[in-house]
Amino acid sequence: MYAPVWPIGAVVLDPATEAAAATFAAQISPPGA
Repeated sequence: MYAPVWPIGAVVLDPATEAAAATFAAQISPPGA
């Protein structure tokens, strides 16, 4: 759940959007962040 960081918080209720955003964030964030 990256709502506090990414502007997708407004649409985080959409599981597909949340999953895509989480995947994207995981790719650009350092491990354990």
